[in-house]
Amino acid sequence: MEFIRRHAFTIICSVVALAGLAIGVTGLQAMPKVADKMHEAKRVFDELGSLENGAANRQVIGAEKRRIDSIVQDRNRVIQRCLTLYPYKPLIDGVFPNGDDNRRRQFKSTYQTAMQALHDSMRSGATAMSQDVENMRDKIEAEKDRAKEQNLDPGAVPLSPVETGPAETPAGFLTVAGAKENPAARAEMATAQQFYMYATPFEIRKNTKVRALSKATPSLDFHPAMMDTGTVDAPYPDECWEAQVGYWIQKDVVEAINDVNIQAAAKLKKAGVARWVGTLPIKELISVRVSADYVPPFGEGELVNGAQPGGRQEALPPISAENVFTHNGRSGTFEVVQFTVKMVMDQRDISVFVNRLTAGRFHTLLRVAYKQVLPNKRMVGKIYGADPVVNVVMDFESVMLGEIFRKWMPPEVCDRYEIACPEPEEGTDEEGDT
Repeated sequence: MEFIRRHAFTIICSVVALAGLAIGVTGLQAMPKVADKMHEAKRVFDELGSLENGAANRQVIGAEKRRIDSIVQDRNRVIQRCLTLYPYKPLIDGVFPNGDDNRRRQFKSTYQTAMQALHDSMRSGATAMSQDVENMRDKIEAEKDRAKEQNLDPGAVPLSPVETGPAETPAGFLTVAGAKENPAARAEMATAQQFYMYATPFEIRKNTKVRALSKATPSLDFHPAMMDTGTVDAPYPDECWEAQVGYWIQKDVVEAINDVNIQAAAKLKKAGVARWVGTLPIKELISVRVSADYVPPFGEGELVNGAQPGGRQEALPPISAENVFTHNGRSGTFEVVQFTVKMVMDQRDISVFVNRLTAGRFHTLLRVAYKQVLPNKRMVGKIYGADPVVNVVMDFESVMLGEIFRKWMPPEVCDRYEIACPEPEEGTDEEGDT
C-alpha cells in the first residue's frame, strides 16, 4: 500500500496512456470504453488519495482505538476494585523493595508491636495457673471459716453466696454447687470468665532453653527472624517480606474472629447473659499458619494432604495446588499463598466465620474438616461451655495480584521465583528512600 501511495502519479499516467493507445487502435467506435477507462482511472486516483488522508480506514482504525481504550479503562477499573479488596500497606514506609539495614531493623520492631496488638485484640486468656488454684483453695477455706462465724453470729455476711443444689447435672457435668469446694474447678471457671477465648501467646525474645521446655504451640504465626535476639543484626529483605505477608493474612483472620465473637457478645448482653469463653462461638485459636513459600503452579508441586482436626498440635497448610479444587499456583500475573486455621468453636458458626473472612478479600476456602470435642465434665482445664463444640481445621488460599504486590517484592524474592518485578519507581533510591 505504501508503494501505491508513493507512485500514484506514475500509475495514473500509465492508465491515461493506455487509454490514449486504445483510442488510436480502436477508433471512434471505442470512445465509450475509453470514457469508462478514464472514470476508472479517476476512481483509483480518488481512493489512493483517500488512503493518503487516512479516510478509507478511519472507521476501522477508530473502532479499534475505541476497543483498546475500553480495555484499558476496564483494566483500570479492575485494578481500582482490587485495591479496595487489598487494603494492605507495608508496616513501615521505605522498607520494600530495597530498604536498608536501618529500615529493616525498624520493620522488625514495628512487626513485634503489631503482632502483639493482634494477639491482645482477641481478648484471650489461658487456663488457671497453679497459683490461681492455691489462691482459690485459700478462698474456700476463708468461706468455710466465715460460714462458721455466721452460725455463731447471725449478723455476719459470708464472703460469697452459698450455692445449693445437686453437685452434678443428669448428664454428669459438675455444677456451680458441686464446684464450690473444688479449688481447681472454681479457679478454672473464675479464670475463664475473664476473657472471650483461649489463645497461646508467642515469644518475642528468643530463648532456646525456654522454648525447649515449653510444649505450648503459639496461636499466631510469629516469624522467627523477627524475634529479639539481643543483637543489632537486621533481618534479610526476603524475611521481612515473608513476615509482612504473614501479618497481612493473620490480621484478616484475627479481625474475622473478633467480629464473630463481638457480634455474639452484643446479642448476649442484650439478653442479659454473661459474655465469656463459655458462651461465645469461637472458643480457642489453636493455630493459624501461613505458607512462607508461594504455591507452585499446578503440575509442578506435590500431592500433599491437609492437616487433620483434633489435638493441640499446629495445623500447617499443604502448599500445593495438586489436591485443591482451584488448582491455583503462582503464575505470570499473580502469586498464591495458602494458610490454615485451627480452632475450637461452635460448629454452627463455622460458616459465619468463613463468610466474614472471605467477604471482600481474595481468600478462598479450600477445605474444612472437624471432629467433636468431648465435654469437660469436671471443669478442669479449658472450659468451652455447655454447647457442643468441634475442633476444626480450615485450609484457605490467598491470591496476590502481581499488579498490586510485585512493586514491593524484594529482588531476592523476585529472583527466587523468577518473577518479573517492576523496577523501583523513579525518585526511589537503592534504600527505598524517596
